Amino acid sequence: MSRYRYKIGQIGLEYDLGPLNIEEDEFTEGFKIDDFCNFDKVVKYECMLSDFADKKQKPYIQGNGTFLRYEEDGRTELVYHWDKLRYALAYYPGDIITLQKMESLRLPYRIHPRLPQEKPHMDMIRLMDYLGLHAIFLFSGYLLLHASYIDWHGQGILFTAPSQTGKSTQAELWRQYEDADIINGDRALIGYHAGAWYTYGYPECGSSAISKNVTRPLRAILVLEQDNENHLEEMTVGEQVKALVAATKLWTWSLDQIDQAIENASKVISEVPVVKLKCTPDRRAVMVLKDYLSKSL
Repeated sequence: MSRYRYKIGQIGLEYDLGPLNIEEDEFTEGFKIDDFCNFDKVVKYECMLSDFADKKQKPYIQGNGTFLRYEEDGRTELVYHWDKLRYALAYYPGDIITLQKMESLRLPYRIHPRLPQEKPHMDMIRLMDYLGLHAIFLFSGYLLLHASYIDWHGQGILFTAPSQTGKSTQAELWRQYEDADIINGDRALIGYHAGAWYTYGYPECGSSAISKNVTRPLRAILVLEQDNENHLEEMTVGEQVKALVAATKLWTWSLDQIDQAIENASKVISEVPVVKLKCTPDRRAVMVLKDYLSKSL
């Protein structure tokens, strides 16, 4: 039986996958642990073989909690509770459907884009994504941001912006000119622990191929905007919250997730600087931001 344990942020994750064929990569390997201790929360998943729907005995993934099962119109669903959430996970022949919060068993739900019939490569990152890992973090007070995360003198600095705006460029400039370490080129997990906000490594990293399991105190979040000059602009409370929620991984059709993201973001901005950086793709941007960070220590 295949059992995988990870620590991401302050949450322990256990996947008991049994016969399910899941491959790990170099990024998830960096988050593996042997035992659970000193965690804020532990979440477990168990893989079992269904004996009531699929004659081919396809494996079904279940979560930790109270289990409900029923069949309707040839569709089999496994429903479980995680804290106050209720999720459904359904399998069709050749397709995988992701989790979504449901108000009742019969509430219509939106399905995840189906896997092709040839069933492509399945790895642990994709499985975590299909099982809604971001929601576990979100409802535990975290934000999983679309951002580049650098470590500069032991402090976590995040660059967030829509794709193709220059997150990776700014991170690389800091690596080149300030000897910063790029921890993740595309994702940053931020959460509150022991009286302070931290940014954590995350095994998903988009096309950057940079993912390290490094935790640092969160120094600042920069909302990037391309410009011909370099300067920082203060943002209103509403603008800060909007920017963080826009960068947060969530299901946009879930009002509960949006509300939770707003709540979490409001807590972040009360203690962490969230500032707009209008910048050029060169060293001048680094010097302007460095001057701001040095003065605001």
